[in-house]
Amino acid sequence: MKRKLELWVGWVSAGLVTVILGPLSLIMNQLTHAQYQEIFLPVFDKKLAGIPVEKGIEFFHRLGAWFGVTLILVLIFTALASLFLNSRYDRRIASAFYFMAGLTTLFGSQFLAFILAFPFFVAGVLSFKKR
Repeated sequence: MKRKLELWVGWVSAGLVTVILGPLSLIMNQLTHAQYQEIFLPVFDKKLAGIPVEKGIEFFHRLGAWFGVTLILVLIFTALASLFLNSRYDRRIASAFYFMAGLTTLFGSQFLAFILAFPFFVAGVLSFKKR
């Protein structure tokens, strides 16, 4: 049985995660000293007040790497969920992959992208439901 709604919700969510976390990862990983002091330091002035510039740049590089790994894992889990939804395997496996994609989005974005994780949980519940 085709489960088009679950597939659409899953892939649209993965697309949104890609559009939001992907550029953030690229920007933070390619951050230079001048960009850090011009853009990031004034915005996060109170949080980065006692931290040297090198440590601050290292912090944002790690955050960018974390977002990149999160994005890759979310895309893998979404692809696996789609594979199991379109095959003759048990739909609960696809549901588990959607839930893992949602949890990865939550923890990988440090709970910043909770609004992006919610549709993965919806897709997980929909694919768990029997038709």
